[in-house]
Amino acid sequence: MTQKEANIYYEDWPVDFPGEYAYLIATMFMAALYAPVIPSALIWTAIGNFANYWVEKNRILRRSSIGQTLGASLAREMTELLEWFLIIYGVSTFSFNYFFLGAVSVFDIIQLVIAVANAFLPMDEINKMIFGK
Repeated sequence: MTQKEANIYYEDWPVDFPGEYAYLIATMFMAALYAPVIPSALIWTAIGNFANYWVEKNRILRRSSIGQTLGASLAREMTELLEWFLIIYGVSTFSFNYFFLGAVSVFDIIQLVIAVANAFLPMDEINKMIFGK
């Protein structure tokens, strides 16, 4: 057996970076959706994402091959998608309080307004004006 054959035999399948990003975003969005009803969902999601980070890091460094390189655009788009986390959490809080408790507090409305403003205002330009970079 040559070294090349041994490497092919030992290495795992190529890493699916877009699939990993999609898994993390879906997990975060599900936690945001159910967090008003089950607050521990945020803690379990954080623990799960932390464990997933170490498992995937070990898998990438020890077993998997990297078949393709990804540009910074995918990471930037996933970061931009995280803005929807606040909107999902705000809408979920507002909806659960309205349908199950029959009342909506001022804090729910303020939270929803801030989440929508954060998602739709040009935050890059606002940060450049405030911080000067």
